[in-house]
Amino acid sequence: LLFQVGLLLLESILLLGYFSLFHPGNQAVLRWGKSPTILHKVCDLPFAFFSDPELMPILTTALIAVCYGCDQNRSVVLQEISSDMISTLLRSCRASVLATSDSVAADGSGANNSGDSTHILPDIRNSLSDMSIRSSRKGVRPVLGKGVSGPVKLNRNKNQKDGRGARAGDDGGPLKQRAGEASSAFMLHRKIPAFFFDKAEEFFCGGA
Repeated sequence: LLFQVGLLLLESILLLGYFSLFHPGNQAVLRWGKSPTILHKVCDLPFAFFSDPELMPILTTALIAVCYGCDQNRSVVLQEISSDMISTLLRSCRASVLATSDSVAADGSGANNSGDSTHILPDIRNSLSDMSIRSSRKGVRPVLGKGVSGPVKLNRNKNQKDGRGARAGDDGGPLKQRAGEASSAFMLHRKIPAFFFDKAEEFFCGGA
């Protein structure tokens, strides 16, 4: 059961990223409702997402997706996560992407340093379309609402203080396994070029 909940959490974060990236209307939805909103819950994911090298890119790109270009969401996130932590996550993710790019295309043919984020969109749309086709074939149900804002308890600070209970992802085990299986296919950090993490760091930390 814990593995299944962890799987649902990971897929929910992935869907949330595709839902909100470069879409101001969808980003605004994440602030709706009573606190803690979906946006707050993204900031309160299990500690493994803040410390494990295999899970940090998933959190990092989720933060980019829900915030980039939206000052209101950025303000909420910076109230929950320090700018130093966000900077660390972004730099770590950028290094990971560069290392992957070097291993895939040592001649640099796959790199894009144009500084233009618009070319990212077609690849992401294609991935999202492919995900929808595969999900419909397998009968997979959407998991965004229930996976992010439903029964998955995400109060990291409380669990760290009292040490009670176990949550999916606290040790990173099931999530790391699933992340490894999916990283080459649909993980959002595989779709974002390395240069964009510098732009994201400027967006989050430029005025800090």
